Amino acid sequence: MTALSLPELLARSARGRPDQRAVVADRTLTYAELDDLAGRVAGALASRGVKRGDRVGVFAPKSAGAIAALYGIMRAGAAYVPIDPASPVARAGHIARDCGISALVADAEHRELIRPELPDSVLTSLDVDGLDSLPAADATGEPGPQDLAYVLYTSGSTGSPKGVMISHRNALSFVEWAAAELGCGPDDVFSSHAPLHFDLSVFDLYACALVGGTLHPLPADAMSFGESSARSVAERGITVWYSVPSALVMWVTQGGVEPSMLSSLRQVVFAGEVFPTPYLRKLRGLLPTGTGLNNWYGPTETNVCTYHVVTDQDLAGDSPIPIGRPCAGYPCEVMAEDGSLGEEGELLVGGPAVTSGYWADPQKTAAALVPNPRGGQDLWYRTGDLVVRRPDGEYLFLGRRDHQVKIRGYRVEPGEVEMAIYSDERIKEACVIAIEDERLGHDLVAFVVSADPLTEVEVKRTVASLLPRYMVPATVHVRTEALPKTSTGKIDRLALAREGTDA
Repeated sequence: MTALSLPELLARSARGRPDQRAVVADRTLTYAELDDLAGRVAGALASRGVKRGDRVGVFAPKSAGAIAALYGIMRAGAAYVPIDPASPVARAGHIARDCGISALVADAEHRELIRPELPDSVLTSLDVDGLDSLPAADATGEPGPQDLAYVLYTSGSTGSPKGVMISHRNALSFVEWAAAELGCGPDDVFSSHAPLHFDLSVFDLYACALVGGTLHPLPADAMSFGESSARSVAERGITVWYSVPSALVMWVTQGGVEPSMLSSLRQVVFAGEVFPTPYLRKLRGLLPTGTGLNNWYGPTETNVCTYHVVTDQDLAGDSPIPIGRPCAGYPCEVMAEDGSLGEEGELLVGGPAVTSGYWADPQKTAAALVPNPRGGQDLWYRTGDLVVRRPDGEYLFLGRRDHQVKIRGYRVEPGEVEMAIYSDERIKEACVIAIEDERLGHDLVAFVVSADPLTEVEVKRTVASLLPRYMVPATVHVRTEALPKTSTGKIDRLALAREGTDA
């Protein structure tokens, strides 16, 4: 039976599997214990004036208590607003004020940091490390499918954060599809790699609760080193892994990872960035025979909307991996520049997972949500991603509409240049940035990471052997240290753009 809300998933597992381990993090909680903590949070918030439809900020590192707080906030009928605990205080304060949070759940350190930035709307704060001391309480808010479950703040191309509103129905439609697609069950052990403010965390948290599995948030020291995260897989017996590609690339580039460390993996899923095919081929060689390898695609505004199960044929060459076909119930269309529907252009997505818009920003909402191109009454999301639909119905990702530039009159997608660079297996990371140029319109600047000696000329020669001359980067910065990352693990293109402009 389909659930009506995300906290209902926890309540069901607590009734059916009370003694099953739900979360193994800084402490271990059974489903009964996690459900009890969530109830205490819900009761405390309600007694202190938090109402249905309110927003509650969560400003703390990922922990068992933080996860209980998410469920408790939603059980009170409110929506949680996770704030990156590593973000600058000014940005954290901007999110709290923009969303008008009525309460805050934080650890002592982060509560003190954000205190001067908090809006007047804040009624109370809870200590994420002291939830056990709250009075026992029952559920209060009883959220419905259309109620707001959470607001995730993302940065657009300008870096200005915008709050994506996701309802319980939006999230559940994805979670239920994902758990069924991967065949998840109570014996599964889920990694929790993504931070709470990143949409990848939604699968880990709620698919696990849906099937009554066990969630293992990875320790911070395992996030930046391939061998450490692979050892975490072995030590915890993780069966389902979900992360951005860069976390998996570390397994094949940093050394020290043996197939025996990954023997428990049943399904490996990656999303959020393009996975260079040469490294994906190497990853396949480390995984047990029969382990599913899945490419999921979707912006925060839809969570996942297309999927592709990687095959041996995909890995035979160096062509990009398709982002696949629409998930069940998520219709997609491709819109050309003139607004007509066709085979190549911007991807539009409809269905129950699509956001209702951006918090307190009707202008951005109106620009992103458009009438159903098939003539229905619902609104579809303009992803801003350029794709081409293959004859078999699967989509290939071409790049971002807002990244595409013109050089000498030619349309150029930096992502295509990055894929050409990755054809040299000495390259560990690559990012191509378009920098404005008065004479040419734009110049391409490439940043590459290689452990082996590599020159700018060699990189340019590699690109020139695969792409037209106008697509060869004007400048290539070769380095041995990793490229800067955002808090969600993606390459920080804004930081590199500033670096390229200053160079």
